[in-house]
Amino acid sequence: MSLQELSLVDRATNAAESACKWLIRSQLPRWGIVRALRSTRFIQSKPAYHIARIRSESVARQVPKRPPTCLYVETTNLCDAKCIICSHPLMERTKSIMDMKLYERIIDQAAEFGVPRAQLNATGEPLLDKHIFDRIKYAKKRGISYVGLFSNASQLDDTKARRLLESGLDLAVLSMDGLTPEEFERVRFPLKFDRVYNNILRICRMKRELGFKKPELRVQITPVDQSIEQITGSEAYRVLSEVADRVQFTPPPLIHDWTGNVKGLKEVARVNLPHTKRLPCARLYNTMTVLCDGRVPLCPLDYEGKVELGDLRTQRFTDIWGGGEFRKFRKAHEESRVAELPLCSTCEHRPSWLEWY
Repeated sequence: MSLQELSLVDRATNAAESACKWLIRSQLPRWGIVRALRSTRFIQSKPAYHIARIRSESVARQVPKRPPTCLYVETTNLCDAKCIICSHPLMERTKSIMDMKLYERIIDQAAEFGVPRAQLNATGEPLLDKHIFDRIKYAKKRGISYVGLFSNASQLDDTKARRLLESGLDLAVLSMDGLTPEEFERVRFPLKFDRVYNNILRICRMKRELGFKKPELRVQITPVDQSIEQITGSEAYRVLSEVADRVQFTPPPLIHDWTGNVKGLKEVARVNLPHTKRLPCARLYNTMTVLCDGRVPLCPLDYEGKVELGDLRTQRFTDIWGGGEFRKFRKAHEESRVAELPLCSTCEHRPSWLEWY
């Protein structure tokens, strides 16, 4: 969609979105404005709701000509952990790795449409995919400007750490849910605290020693039984804060229980829900998810692919994004008919329009 086709409000909200993305993606995460934008208090506030409402109406006018701002590509749904806060232990789909030709077809079409960001994971551990480093390089070569992934870091040995640094990746989010061996190993069974902790320290130090500017290495912590005060007071937190580019917590409004199926975070996930829950879910306008077999589910939380919006083995990217199934779900959200929709009706995680990456 060209700039000339946009209204003044749409241009202004697009500019505000770009500015917020730059602030949060830059190496300035400690700025007061960034902390304020991501704080629970602001996300739940009435001003945030009204800003988000204006933004949601603006983006709804631009879709489907406006491409998704993030493409989630599940290159594999294999995982070596059985985390109590994740859907993977419950998942019944066939475990596999995405065919490289299919992956290239998806990335080619996404780049042609102008998708700016690819997240190379959905339900699975991306470092179990032997092609992951080639996939990162291919996405960057084809013009995807920002490529990221989430990893549990269990597989991040010397060789993989070096290859990840050399791949051109823009962001690696490394999960450490619990900063004591007892808490971590309870939440992320059967992973071992010492191995994961040392793997994260290794890649962070390697990045500095070798002078790499990318990827940004973030350590993300979801508080389960430990309080934030307990975590930030630990020696492990102090060391991680010194070597990582950023250590961040998942704030309560963003914690979810996988449409009510995962009980490990049930109580945490259902407190302090933001006002923006009454707005259309931003995922339907900002993201597309592709499972490792090429099917397009409702969103990353649809880990079984129960709601199929299309299939990139046989359909084109733009046809699915602007197709009837996507339109049906968007219209129901816009008309506040979420209770009629499978999965959406049981979902407590509807990202607001202020949750920029």
